[in-house]
Amino acid sequence: MTTGDPAVLTTDTNRPPLSRAARWPFLADLPRLLAAHDRNRPQHHPGLLQPDSLFGWDALNTILGHQHLEPPQLQLAKDGRYLPADTYTRPVTLRPGVTQHRIDPAAFYERLTAGATLVLDAVDHLHPGLHHFAAGLEAQLRTNVTVSAYASIQPDPSFGQHWDDHAVLVLQLAGTKRWTIHGPTLPNPTAATRSLAPRPDGDEELDLTLRPGDALYVPRGWWHLVSASNGPSLHLTCGLTPHTGLDLITWLASDPDLSALRADLPAAGDQDTADYLQALHTQLGEALRDPAVVRRFTAAADRAAPVRTALSLPHIVPSIPLDPATPVTLLATRLRTNITPTGQTQLHANGIGYEPPALLVRIIEPLKKRDSATIAELADAAQIPLARTAQLTALLIRQGLVALADQP
Repeated sequence: MTTGDPAVLTTDTNRPPLSRAARWPFLADLPRLLAAHDRNRPQHHPGLLQPDSLFGWDALNTILGHQHLEPPQLQLAKDGRYLPADTYTRPVTLRPGVTQHRIDPAAFYERLTAGATLVLDAVDHLHPGLHHFAAGLEAQLRTNVTVSAYASIQPDPSFGQHWDDHAVLVLQLAGTKRWTIHGPTLPNPTAATRSLAPRPDGDEELDLTLRPGDALYVPRGWWHLVSASNGPSLHLTCGLTPHTGLDLITWLASDPDLSALRADLPAAGDQDTADYLQALHTQLGEALRDPAVVRRFTAAADRAAPVRTALSLPHIVPSIPLDPATPVTLLATRLRTNITPTGQTQLHANGIGYEPPALLVRIIEPLKKRDSATIAELADAAQIPLARTAQLTALLIRQGLVALADQP
């Protein structure tokens, strides 16, 4: 029975909204936990999570069996290199002229039992629970997050000793993994400086075995060698995109007062070189003298951060009803708000500025404080009639800022 408004459907269904705090209690405490230690050194946190609350072999098998996955998203690695896709997949013709490569189970199993490791990148975009978890990580740590799954059967170290150009949070889900870790051999390395970092030649700084439920934080640039200790192993790595001084300087180039950063370099030996360098030094030095520049850059990075993708078909059609008991979630995990000179509240997400009606802001505010809420809860928190709340939520869905939350 409807309430008379096509955007609302009355029902007795009682479906509780998802709660990241209930499913992953450690998530809200993660920033404090990491900050309590040196973020420039590895951190081992035993028993941090319930592994079966995140992901497991059944979920992995479902994805592998039902998704069309090809390199580079799905790959097998062994002896420090990725294996050719045709050694574990086979072409399947869907219709004339349309061919896909799908996993060949026999060949796939053979490669794994011979010591290869399965790498499934961006698994958070293939699994609703991990999508929800990664969104929580982004909201807590204020950085872009990509989750990858690693599965192995044998203890072979498939990737050899290496370092990553971003920090990673490792979550061991099944089996055990041995991590042998050395310190960085080049301060603050990036992908562009990969060839400049020599291999470590001293003793390792950390040699530990991760067990189900353990977490390990590995900073950017730390060398590591990873192998399963005994039997099958499954773990996730959450790649945390860093913001560096290079990003700050690039952002400063958009400041109207820093014209020297955007000016053409003088020709070699040009007599104007000294004047140019002095102008660059003066303008850049002045900009970096204010400690608030980092806060302003962080806010700008949040405003430009991509919105997570989740679709809510068919609710892009105004005539399709929204159930008051249905939970919705905010996709813009790093949403920023500010007040314009005219007093209008402006929302920033995905590099776009929105100037929504005040009622929309009142609906979004509760979602910034919790991972999901029902239409009815939003109406109560915003003090807006239920029918109007449903209409405004549908508008936010069409703008890609909000989506219906996955059910637990």
